[in-house]
Amino acid sequence: MSPALLLAKTKKPEVIIAANDLQMTTASLWLVVIGLVVFFVLRPGLWRRLVLKRVDPRPAALVRIFLGITIFWTVADLLMWGRFLFTDEGLYLTDMARERFGDRLRRVWDPEHGFESLPMMFGVLASKWTVLHMRSDPPFVWGVFAATMAANVAMIVGWRTRLTTLLTFIGVMQIYNYSPIWYAGGDTVTRTMIFLGLFCRWGEAYSIDTWQRRKRAIMGGAASLPPLRAIPVWPQRIMLLQLAIIYCSTGLLKSGSTWGVYGSAIYYAMNLDHFYRMPLTGLTTLLQRSGVLMVSTWVVHWWESLFPLLLVGLAVRDYEKARTLGDPDGWLCASKTRRRLSWLVLAISWIGFALATRIAIKYYYDPKYLPKLLELGPDGLGWLIFAGLLAIPVAVIAGYRALRRRRPGAHAVALQWVFGKRMWLTLGVMMHLGIEVSMNVGTFVQVMVAMYPAFLSGREVANIWRYLGSSIREEDSGGVPTLAQRVRAWAGALKEGAARGERPRWMSVILTSSFIHRVARLFGAGPLRWGSNLVSRQAGARWTVLHAPDDRSVRVAALLRCWDVMELLTFECVDAATPGELWIRDGRGVELRGSLAAARLGRIFPGLWGLCLPGVVVERVCGQTRGVALRRVVGRVHLRLLGQR
Repeated sequence: MSPALLLAKTKKPEVIIAANDLQMTTASLWLVVIGLVVFFVLRPGLWRRLVLKRVDPRPAALVRIFLGITIFWTVADLLMWGRFLFTDEGLYLTDMARERFGDRLRRVWDPEHGFESLPMMFGVLASKWTVLHMRSDPPFVWGVFAATMAANVAMIVGWRTRLTTLLTFIGVMQIYNYSPIWYAGGDTVTRTMIFLGLFCRWGEAYSIDTWQRRKRAIMGGAASLPPLRAIPVWPQRIMLLQLAIIYCSTGLLKSGSTWGVYGSAIYYAMNLDHFYRMPLTGLTTLLQRSGVLMVSTWVVHWWESLFPLLLVGLAVRDYEKARTLGDPDGWLCASKTRRRLSWLVLAISWIGFALATRIAIKYYYDPKYLPKLLELGPDGLGWLIFAGLLAIPVAVIAGYRALRRRRPGAHAVALQWVFGKRMWLTLGVMMHLGIEVSMNVGTFVQVMVAMYPAFLSGREVANIWRYLGSSIREEDSGGVPTLAQRVRAWAGALKEGAARGERPRWMSVILTSSFIHRVARLFGAGPLRWGSNLVSRQAGARWTVLHAPDDRSVRVAALLRCWDVMELLTFECVDAATPGELWIRDGRGVELRGSLAAARLGRIFPGLWGLCLPGVVVERVCGQTRGVALRRVVGRVHLRLLGQR
């Protein structure tokens, strides 16, 4: 039998859709699109609230920083393989790469005569184009890499942010468009998100641009610190929608018994030499047999499949806020008649989506992925899915209204956890950390987690900074931690309750046994103490900035508020202070001046952590003497950045 015949045997049969079903699918999808358009025409206030609203710029700024670091990491990692992957001394000659991957460039550009015409040149710019298909000698390639990394660093620190974001996007696309041979899933996400960043004004916080704007205002005579400027929310909304689509589609594609029944998919993945970081066959077998990997597989599968519930939760909480506060914008601004008509139009759109899904099930139904109970035939299963899609929103809305009316406590828990950011984002971080530690999947982990700040609000970002600036409570610093004390108090209460006949004696005996107390004492210095330190916190140590009473000294000191995101600084006017000198004092009376003071502020100003870290490491490794010398050098740099010199 010939190889061609073997390939023909393994090829899946072509799906032929009947003409009437194809027309019905097209009409159903048009019904969905038209219904959504009519819905927002009837509710323009809701469209403004969801898409055109202006929000706090701090979450978008964190996305810029984390995504920029991920891009820098990716490009720097490619330098090791740059000569082999991107130059004419490696995998492809320039002409070969252009012929294989050059898209329009290979047809309208010639190395000797250039472009056929000016319109052709602009047409190439709109295609999958890279300058490396014109020239790819090593010095030129290293120049492209260096320019991309320089623009990326400028984007991270927020210098000329709109321009450097555009240059970063162009540089990244020059590298990615050369050859797809090294692509991974994270690279596609990176290109998508940096493109959306072109439309996001994410330089309005945590950036040199914003600091310079506020500095000009302060030094120019402003009576108060200029606030951060709000930015349009729609690019962030698209980022969130893109993340939800990635997760949900990935979860739905994880079908079969290894994901849904046996929970062995992660076990198999961790034993593939293409993915694992080190061979861990024995450990993975133990984890699978003990049920850890099995439960993890089920959790990951359903977490990804149901991730859009987080977006539903964001909308529902926004609606509840408008309903509670009587917010006139968005949800409640339209009349009752218009609101009812808009929801009717949305219901018709949902019917169109259900019809299109029924037809897709009819032609792409595969019984081997479904239980015996659902083997109803393609058409029967399609109508069953259609009926289910119509019933789900009715049941969910009715159940939600009943829960809000009859069980307000459970309703609050559902909003905070089932549809809340805490559970979904925490599970996401845990999942990605596990992937990063155990598997080699490129920068997929980094770029996905880098987008998580887009889910936060400005108030939540401020709370996170205040938490990072807090410290462990003094009463929890020694002895048995508070959590262990609570465990013992709880066990004692159970014992007393059993003595009064409030609960079974056997439960009290088990929970108040000496074994439980030994476990509590054992974990008192370990996980319980660590958990107590995470929860039981107090405001961090505050520093007082001492400044001279003249107007310039006051304004220069006020510039420090632009860096103080943890809110750990207070200010005091002192006649003895030298104008222009940086002078700080902590709560215990320790005073630092000049470069040493600037170096110390670098530890509580996140914008200076990158410069402060080498001094801390040298001090820990080489001792106080060398650490002080390096801190003075770093402090001089800090003085200039803080506007003190």
